[in-house]
Amino acid sequence: MKRREYVVAMGCGTATAVAGCTDVIGGDDEEYEVGNEESLVPDMVGSDWDDQDLETANDFNPDFLRGFATPEEDIIVLMDAGIEETVDDAENEFESAEATARGPSEYPLADEAFISDDGEVARCVFRESNALGEAVAARESGLEVQPDRPRATNYAEIMYSEEW
Repeated sequence: MKRREYVVAMGCGTATAVAGCTDVIGGDDEEYEVGNEESLVPDMVGSDWDDQDLETANDFNPDFLRGFATPEEDIIVLMDAGIEETVDDAENEFESAEATARGPSEYPLADEAFISDDGEVARCVFRESNALGEAVAARESGLEVQPDRPRATNYAEIMYSEEW
């Protein structure tokens, strides 16, 4: 399977936790508001990013708000965010995502987070109040596509620290 075909297919399973989020206004000032999902995800490569050769590649997977790839498409990072109506709903979505992940391990980010290798991609999902974020990363090594945990966690941290 070609890289692009694989990356398009990989989002079908990994974006589930965030794509299921509803778009309604939270109940108090500490919750995120409807329509702000786009503002929670970077729209371009920042000067502090490790991979300065990443370019915006939003056509990779429509299940994610943002996609980034090297010109050779040997490194791919996808990012997404969603907002739930309540904190309880977000906690339930997070728990559901964690329960379906392959071998998730806790990660120190936001209110709660986990990192897992789901097939050939690494996936870092985090929750802050009533919002969920996700960074998925893969890299090509030889003829194989492999999960890229360092990039998944690095770009989840960047997304959280700069946009949330």
